[in-house]
Amino acid sequence: MAAVEQPAPTVTGGPSIQGMVCADLASLSTPDARQVEADMRQREQVGVARYGTPLQAGNGRDAVRDAYEEALDGCAYLRQALEETRGERVHGLLHVSYVRAITLALSLRRAIDVRDGGSDVAV
Repeated sequence: MAAVEQPAPTVTGGPSIQGMVCADLASLSTPDARQVEADMRQREQVGVARYGTPLQAGNGRDAVRDAYEEALDGCAYLRQALEETRGERVHGLLHVSYVRAITLALSLRRAIDVRDGGSDVAV
């Protein structure tokens, strides 16, 4: 995949994607989900401050590519955290998160390949 900069998102007037995620989280009704929902709302405000709009569908960006690049960053951050937490109680949970992040990155890479006409290997 070529490293080409994507355009800044454009305002579409559609609903906030973060708001949709928050609604999904609210349906879980757990303390962890409520905290993640609050964190998502904060991230939405960061996006609005940075780009002048919440994340919306049809904004001119490749959402799958954005997700893949963020997943790659997540893998790197979690691997860093594993190196920094050896012997700590949180290490095992971070390892599970790291494996899930790698699985996510692999799945998104396959989705890009299938979408762009490459291999349609099942996941």
